[in-house]
Order: sequence, then C-alpha cells, then structure tokens
Amino acid sequence: MKLKTYAITVTASDGSLTDSQDVTVNVTNVNEAPTSSAVTANSAVTGKAYSFDISGSFSDPDAGDTLSYSASGLPAGLSINSATGVISGTASGVGTGDVTVTATDGGGLTTEQTFSLEVIDQLAFTSNVDNVTNLDVHSNIVLTASEDVTAVSGKMIRIVDDTATGFHGETVTRTFTIDAGDTSQVTISGNTIVIDPTFDLDLGSDYHIEIDAGAFTGASSGLSSDAVSDPTALNFTTVTPGSAQSGGLSAAAASQIMTDTDALAASYSFLDIGGVGNTLAAMLLRHTTCQEAVTLLFLSMPIPIRRTLEQTLTVFRLMRTFGSL
Repeated sequence: MKLKTYAITVTASDGSLTDSQDVTVNVTNVNEAPTSSAVTANSAVTGKAYSFDISGSFSDPDAGDTLSYSASGLPAGLSINSATGVISGTASGVGTGDVTVTATDGGGLTTEQTFSLEVIDQLAFTSNVDNVTNLDVHSNIVLTASEDVTAVSGKMIRIVDDTATGFHGETVTRTFTIDAGDTSQVTISGNTIVIDPTFDLDLGSDYHIEIDAGAFTGASSGLSSDAVSDPTALNFTTVTPGSAQSGGLSAAAASQIMTDTDALAASYSFLDIGGVGNTLAAMLLRHTTCQEAVTLLFLSMPIPIRRTLEQTLTVFRLMRTFGSL
C-alpha cells in the first residue's frame, strides 16, 4: 500500500465574513485486483516449436504493478514463463484440453482465464514401399498421409535414383519430378496418394522419394506438409532379375507391386537372359505343354526401349500363372 499526504485549507464564508481551517488528508492507495479477458482457443503441433504470448489478455489497474503467471492443464512438453506469460516448448501427445492461466499481482490478488488448447499431429507421410527390395518397375508409388489432404500445384514430388552403377553396369541416374497437382500422375482419395508415373523405373536400382514443403495441405488441420528430403525416410529398391544363364527358369526373381490402398501384392517374376542367346527363348516358346505357363514380355534395358537401347539386355517378365502360354 502507498501513502500520500495532502495539506488542504478549507474556507467557509457567510457572504460577508470568512473563516479558514487547515486540514491534513492522508490517502492510502489500495491494491486492486488484476483483470483479464477471454483467450481464443489455440493449437500446437507435435514435434514443432510452439510459442503463445498470453500476457495480452491480462492487465493490472495499479500503475507499476508487475504480474506473474502460472498455468495448469498444459500438455506435456509445454510450460509458461512466469515473468513474461509466454507458453512455449514442443508438445507431445495428441489431444484437446483446457488450460487455465492465473495472473497474480504483487499484493497476491489474482485473475484467471481458461482456454482450449489442441495438440495435433504434424502432417506426415508413410508408405509400405519403404525398405522394399524387389519392387516391380511398373508399380505405382502409394503414400498414406496422417490426415486427408489436398495437393498444391507447383510443388514437386521427386523419385530420386540413388544408384551409381545399376543393373548390368548402367551409370546413368534418372530422377523424375512430378507436380503434386498433376492429376494425370497424382490421384488423391482421402489420405491416400497414388503416384502413377508416366515412366517405368530402372531394374535393380535404389530410389528414395522427396516431397517439396507445402506440396499437400491437411483437410482438417489446415497445415501445410513439411518437406520430405531424408534419403532414408521413404526409400526402396526395384527388383533385380535372376540370371537364366546360371539358374534357368527357377532363377526368376519375384517382385512386389503396390495396390491403391498402400498395400503390397505379389507381382511378376523377372529373368535376365543376357548371355544365353536365343536358345532359352526358343525352348520357352516351344514349351507350351509345361504345367506352369510363362508370359514373356521382352523388355529392352533401360527405358525407353527401354531407354533408347542404352543396354542390349533383354529381360523376361514372367507371370507365374497356370494355363496356356
């Protein structure tokens, strides 16, 4: 409490005569409680730095008084600075809860406000193609987002070729860039993103997927997707054909293909007939009575034909079905 003394002279008059009296007035400054206004609901994203200055919703009518702040109900990873009223940190655990902030003045008087704070997952992508070692070169690439998304035109998806020396010594690396908004190659259904390139991948090659920051927007959160650039985050290897020269038909290498639900399914088997001339092909074409039929798709390596005959390898794409050739 603050005390101030005022000396006052009081004069009385009846119209002709006057009289004065000196009076001392002591004024005590009584502490008044701080005040507050409603706080708008807020949201934090898991794994991302969060900062929210709450002090603008609190004030004290007593000039010079300093407020201190405390909070209850904060999500794990967040705390409040008692001097500044800034709530900060990195939240963990998805959910919505009520946070109550209390402001206290120097005399111990308080005011409080309660607001809703939601913690949401950052927009992220997964795929069952990750770490696959025998992907069919004709397969789509399918991603699953953590929520329903829409694509943003002008932002790119890249299928990056990480192979220095590929199948049969190929040294040309090919990274393919696709606009996320190109509906001829990118189809979205809810939180499933199907990438259907206009090209085939190379055999026996390592790839990883990169996505520009902001390529997709969360339908419910409104968040823009972060960049995906880690070569170990979404990586895979295409099938390497088995060698007919060393193992015959039994050496055909099985492959997997992605379904439009981000699942993996068995696909064709691949056989490299390089170095065996026409003998094996002639034998296969005559061998129509075998119980296991073989569909032969002669693939020139690499793409296109496949890739302008840079290699002369011919590959059998073997579909193991029972019936006639």
